[in-house]
Amino acid sequence: MPSKKSPPPSIEQFLGDYHPNIQELANVLRGLIKQAMPEIREAVYPGWRLIGYRVLLAGLGKKDVYVGYVAPLDTHVSLGFEWGVLMNDPEKILEGQGKQVRFVTIRALNDINYEKFMNLIIEGVRVARLSGAEKAQKLHLLISDRQFPDDL
Repeated sequence: MPSKKSPPPSIEQFLGDYHPNIQELANVLRGLIKQAMPEIREAVYPGWRLIGYRVLLAGLGKKDVYVGYVAPLDTHVSLGFEWGVLMNDPEKILEGQGKQVRFVTIRALNDINYEKFMNLIIEGVRVARLSGAEKAQKLHLLISDRQFPDDL
């Protein structure tokens, strides 16, 4: 008889493995995400060791898209965006050199600028909801403008 997969841990159980300071940072970010986008869905992704966020596509019933994550680590928490490379980031606070994901590193509560982070979260949702064709067009423009590293 095949074994059943155990359900993922609750968010509280998942965060319980981390130092209280890391738990606090993660919970503040979680609250900020829910405040910016109340309809967002959060779930633990145990294999990735993060809390992932999904949002429904407007007008498409139950179809949803992955927006980003809160990833607790030993010394900090990352707030990441699946399509961060396509996001407007006038303050240049997003980090990362990959083809798609961008993130912000948070080491202390005073690293969290509520207004800037709220804007990033709303922008992350907006970009995640773009169609595949719109994302491809934006990626093409980035590549043609040479805004990517040469090795992509």
